Amino acid sequence: MAKEDVLEILEAEFCDPGGYKSGEYLWEHVLRRSAKIVQNDRPGLVEVLQEWIGSQTEPRTMLAVWVAQSLGIRELIPQIQRLREQISSGKLFYGDYLKDIDEALSVLEEQGQTK
Repeated sequence: MAKEDVLEILEAEFCDPGGYKSGEYLWEHVLRRSAKIVQNDRPGLVEVLQEWIGSQTEPRTMLAVWVAQSLGIRELIPQIQRLREQISSGKLFYGDYLKDIDEALSVLEEQGQTK
């Protein structure tokens, strides 16, 4: 599966009308899809999540951070750290996002220490 295939699968969730009714609906569906994809195409999923973090748009950026945290995708730690720097300097999003970013980094870094 190529990055484009992974992107097509995950982006389809944004077109699902149920996703607009509930943020949890969208997040849960993307996580379920991502959990299946990571088993067969981790590199493709990593590429898509890197793109979403780099897009600096809501909800994709924070959704990518949450998926990385939930699935233990440690390859994204450098991108999440850069995102944290941008948020803490006031260049991106609201400072309220730092709590979620810090939690994701803590979980991902802890996973690396336990392996």
